[in-house]
Amino acid sequence: MNLVIKNINYNENDISFVKNIVLKKQLAAGVLSSLLMALGILLIRDNYNLISFVVIFLPVAIFLSSFFYIRTTHLIKDSFKEMNQSPASYIFRDEDIFLTKTSVESNIKWNHFQKALLTKNHILLFQTKYIYFLIPLRYFSEEENLLFIGFIKTNIKQVIEN
Repeated sequence: MNLVIKNINYNENDISFVKNIVLKKQLAAGVLSSLLMALGILLIRDNYNLISFVVIFLPVAIFLSSFFYIRTTHLIKDSFKEMNQSPASYIFRDEDIFLTKTSVESNIKWNHFQKALLTKNHILLFQTKYIYFLIPLRYFSEEENLLFIGFIKTNIKQVIEN
C-alpha cells in the first residue's frame, strides 16, 4: 500500500456505529464480571441456600451491574464527545498508521492491531478490546477501498467481515 493521507470528520452515523459495537461489548463484559463477582461472594459463604441467594447475590449483582453500566456509558459518552469535536488526520503507510488529532498523536505498527472489523461503511481496527481506530470508508475511493481492505486482510491476523 502506498502512502495514503485522509482527513476524517466523524459524523453521527460513525458515532452511532461505534456506540452500538463498543457499548454492547463493554457492557456485556462488565455485567458478566459483576455477576461472577456477586456469585463468588455468595459461594464464599458457608451456608448456601435460597435466602442467601436472594439477600446477597441479587442485590450485589444488581448494584455492580448498575454501577458498571453507568460508569461505562459516562466514559463512552465523553470519548464520543471528543471524537465528534475534532477531525482526525490519518496517514496510512506500509509499516504503520499515523494518527493526528488535537489532543493525540499516535504511530501504530500494523502488527499491533489484534483484529479488524470490516463493514460496508466502516473499518474498526482494534489494538485491544477497547482501544480502536474508526475509519469511515466514505473517505476512500472504490479502488482505495479494495486496496485498503486487501492490505488489512493480509496484515491483521483476525479480520471479521460483517
